[in-house]
Amino acid sequence: MKRIFIALGLCVLFIITSCTKDDVLDRYTTDMYGVLVEYWHNDNGSWSTTDHTYNYRIVLNGNIRWDDTGTEFVILCNTQNVTFEQCFFKVFNISSDMIDTKEFVVVEMRSSLLLNSDNTLIKQ
Repeated sequence: MKRIFIALGLCVLFIITSCTKDDVLDRYTTDMYGVLVEYWHNDNGSWSTTDHTYNYRIVLNGNIRWDDTGTEFVILCNTQNVTFEQCFFKVFNISSDMIDTKEFVVVEMRSSLLLNSDNTLIKQ
């Protein structure tokens, strides 16, 4: 009888631990350099923020006029047609006809330009 209870307890423990398995492969938090939005890589290959799930993570490199060292944007998106300029406009709130966050979100920015804690830009 004691063996049955032990076996039953082990089965319940196995079921509980397998149900709480973390499906996140990598997590990027805002306390990491350049990360603007917390996001993670799911075990099914998709990428997520707290609001949306995306199919792709893309790194775009280019130059901003006043930053001659080059800038790198990391984006999550559902289409591979996002340009460096669209990321620039989105980060700096230049365009009023911005692409919806459901289409893409800029999650990281690395440059000689830095972001303050309130996400305003300062020159390094």
